[in-house]
Amino acid sequence: MVDGDAGRRAPAPATSPAAEEAEFLWELRKYVLLLATLAATVTYTAGLDPPGGFWTDNVGELLAGDPVLQKTYPRRYKAFFYCNATAFVASLVIVNLLLVRFLCRRRWWLRALQAAMTLDIPPLYSAAAAQMTTSTRRRLGSEPGAAAATSDRFAFSIIIFGIFDFVRSV
Repeated sequence: MVDGDAGRRAPAPATSPAAEEAEFLWELRKYVLLLATLAATVTYTAGLDPPGGFWTDNVGELLAGDPVLQKTYPRRYKAFFYCNATAFVASLVIVNLLLVRFLCRRRWWLRALQAAMTLDIPPLYSAAAAQMTTSTRRRLGSEPGAAAATSDRFAFSIIIFGIFDFVRSV
């Protein structure tokens, strides 16, 4: 190093508006993709292990492998099933649309997908509510898998709010 170079720094790279826009779109795409992937994971897991579990034996008209909640609380099961399925399919659609490179270069398109992801949250929480709601005869969380599903959705909520806060600030 020469004595004259000691106080100098390399000039900051010039950032054009196009480069800043590309960086913003890339960050937005990453976070919407993360949210959609997390929602798909949580809903897929909940679909594999529905609240109440499954019947283990054939007893009368009850078949082994059928969801317990379907027979014991049919309205709760329908609410859980339809909300969970809606959130799952919406998340998969968002993930697949984010994989189309041409569309991800458009700010309005990514904002639309971000709004779609926001609209994907109510069915996710409705499925959680149907899963956690109990009758007066049962304690909250007394069903197998209810505590794990509740903690999954709680962790998902924390991640969602952190990411939405970040995306809003950008």
